[in-house]
Amino acid sequence: MNTFKFSIISVVLAVAVSACGETNEPVIDVKAPLVVKTMPIESAQASATRLSGTIEAQQQTPLSFQIGGRIIERAVDAGDRVQAGQLLFALDERDLRQSQATARAQVQSATQALATAKDELARAKELARADFISDQALDQAQLRVTEAQARLESARQGWCKRITPWSTRSSLHQRPVS
Repeated sequence: MNTFKFSIISVVLAVAVSACGETNEPVIDVKAPLVVKTMPIESAQASATRLSGTIEAQQQTPLSFQIGGRIIERAVDAGDRVQAGQLLFALDERDLRQSQATARAQVQSATQALATAKDELARAKELARADFISDQALDQAQLRVTEAQARLESARQGWCKRITPWSTRSSLHQRPVS
């Protein structure tokens, strides 16, 4: 049995030693022809071209109302073609009337504030002549008149914006696009 083991071990060692040496034999036979498979190139779809993308208008016009309010009617949908002067949306007139009342109250309040500031300035001038108040107090009274005038002007502009006889219906008018 020992001889059998000895013979197997010697065969394994002989194979291992012979595998470690260099061989001069070529691995690939150079003389054997290479096989190359060729196929014609064809389009999956001969004449159809598919592209994906987004189409946008060359000119876009942002729209808005001159006054705030709730839209009660929409005459066109997104993507519809419109003509100049065509009705697009209509606003709830109750919002306009409420806005006008608010503007009227702001003008009245600003008018009263200006009258009060002018009266205080006249009193401050009399007191300044008698040296009962400083020049700084007189300047402050004058500043209050200037501020009241600016608030009144702002309120009047808001009033004019709200009472201008614009319709509560909006339409698109052509404007130059820069």
